[in-house]
Amino acid sequence: TKRKKRIQITAFTMTTITANKLVLVWLTVLSCCSVTVHSFAPLPTSKTTANTRLFLADNAALPALNPAETAVLLCKYQNDFASEGGIIADTTAEVRQATNMIENSAAFTEFARNVGCQIVHCPISLEPKKSGITDKPFGVVERIKSANALTFGAWGAEIVEGMEPVEGDLICPKFGMCAFSSTNLHEQLTDLGIENVIVVGFLTNGSVESTIRTAYEKLYNVFVLPECCAACSMEEHIFSVNQNFPMFATLADGVAMMEALKPRVASLEAGKDSDEKKETKKEDNVPTKKVLPMETVTSAAVSTKDDDKKKDESAASSKNTTTTTATSKE
Repeated sequence: TKRKKRIQITAFTMTTITANKLVLVWLTVLSCCSVTVHSFAPLPTSKTTANTRLFLADNAALPALNPAETAVLLCKYQNDFASEGGIIADTTAEVRQATNMIENSAAFTEFARNVGCQIVHCPISLEPKKSGITDKPFGVVERIKSANALTFGAWGAEIVEGMEPVEGDLICPKFGMCAFSSTNLHEQLTDLGIENVIVVGFLTNGSVESTIRTAYEKLYNVFVLPECCAACSMEEHIFSVNQNFPMFATLADGVAMMEALKPRVASLEAGKDSDEKKETKKEDNVPTKKVLPMETVTSAAVSTKDDDKKKDESAASSKNTTTTTATSKE
């Protein structure tokens, strides 16, 4: 009797364990299916790309943005990543072609620049003397260095064709993943009154994600255009966009972001005529502010100080001459 009871208990226990395992397996399958559906749910075709988008944009959450308070951060649009012959361009080709990344980026950047957004180029150049992060590289930086990619001064580190800086753009060279780390980007944006940042570029799960995390911590309103980003595989791109980005940024497609910038532009243009006469006197007395590339800001500031010093010395010299002449006549 005891033996039969033991057998019955054992059989019941094994049945329970097996049933629990089956439930767990079924829940896992359902979970994977739901994630897959979420990740690959097709959206309407974008006007800026003929490809089906592989992310879920939250376009409805986009507020009207003031271009004067908005900066577009272009992460690592460099030959080694995106040009034919680039050392690691083959690894990003799948995502670049699927999202039509370079063409979308060029179109959006031109639009943003024309409506008054501040364009900031954030290339990376791996030069050991410039940053401790490359002294003892590991992870992604080690893989890049071992391939001799993005070397300072080389063709591979130059900005890709179609995304070159123009007058008025800022250039913020960086030596790691984040555009804010080891740079004065935050100070520059603060001085310009920037409150919104739109982050795009390479790699989706590298510099782009690192930059939006820091921008979020620095209290910027952060936006990302996934169709203007690329990673080394579609799996990495989709995972970062759908699982990580929403914690720190608002996802949008290029067309929706353009529309978000347009209302503010229209209102500014409407009020421009009515305020033109009032602002004329002020504008006559206030010098026009010219934004210079970051590497020239310091030298330009020094040059301005030197010019002011020379003017002061010249004025003092003229005053002394006038005083001497008056004394002589007396």
